[in-house]
Amino acid sequence: MKKISGSHLYYKVIWPSTIYSFLGLAFLITLIVASEPEDAIILFGSLFMLLLFHITFRKMTLNTYDQVFDYGDYLVFNKGEESIRIELSQIISVDYRRFVSYPPSAIIKVKSDKPEPRVFEFMLPLLNRLSKSPIVEDLQKRIGQEYARH
Repeated sequence: MKKISGSHLYYKVIWPSTIYSFLGLAFLITLIVASEPEDAIILFGSLFMLLLFHITFRKMTLNTYDQVFDYGDYLVFNKGEESIRIELSQIISVDYRRFVSYPPSAIIKVKSDKPEPRVFEFMLPLLNRLSKSPIVEDLQKRIGQEYARH
């Protein structure tokens, strides 16, 4: 068993709390300092940045799985109390988002009963963003070997 996901505590607690704190502080300072009606645009600007970060954060981070463990022939995805086991033979593809989002994430598409595949996303450990993830490369290689066997 090997953990292949990044730090849940950092990605979903520490990092967003820090950003929310700075943006909230900027909003409060603007609220206190703004005395003229013309200063309202600055107030709305800081409120807009807070709202934009919240929407982006929810889309990129909160829908990901907290922990992913590699057991060799299968992966286990954990999110809260939910735990899902995925056989390597069920995996269609493994994609890697390193430049589009922070933190970098892996997207795994799995066969399902519906016409569209089921998608699992998890955050990867922090690595050099200019190089490929060794975790994703290993998964892609093993899935390719799995398909070659069948």
